[in-house]
Amino acid sequence: LLTEHKNMITENLKNAQSVFTALTTTQVNLPKTVQLKYFYRPVNAAGGDWVGHFYLEEKNWLILSIGDVTGHDLASSLVTIAVAGASRGTFESLKNTETSLEAIIRQMAESSHLAVKHCGVEEKYMTAAFVGIDLTKWVGHYVSCAHPMGIIKFADTAMMADFDQTQM
Repeated sequence: LLTEHKNMITENLKNAQSVFTALTTTQVNLPKTVQLKYFYRPVNAAGGDWVGHFYLEEKNWLILSIGDVTGHDLASSLVTIAVAGASRGTFESLKNTETSLEAIIRQMAESSHLAVKHCGVEEKYMTAAFVGIDLTKWVGHYVSCAHPMGIIKFADTAMMADFDQTQM
């Protein structure tokens, strides 16, 4: 009975990890001028960190997101899944509208915040950053959810992201 219970828990954790991976990693075609590299591995079998990117080819807009839900437990992973799903759902629902890049990332941040707020788990908090970059005009917007401004690395240099900034 104990072995059967352990096998069930292991299978459920694998399934949760599959959902986590599907919602926290994004596979999109980027323009040849853009190269993104990141690596993620949770401390435990589950974690609260996520990183994502979205590309809107018609407008040549790139949206980057990074965040961390407190904790290294299954509850943190579940909240992160909710946050990543809310963020992705917001992007998907707004990408074909006349909504501005700034408004899209603000709404993605707000949806993420609400996912944490209403997750039903006490003492879970999130830091996150959402950056929207117009790759044609090279202008952007930054929404901080208690996350410091990031650094953008070019082929040979790096710089602080110098975008319009909103604190949430």
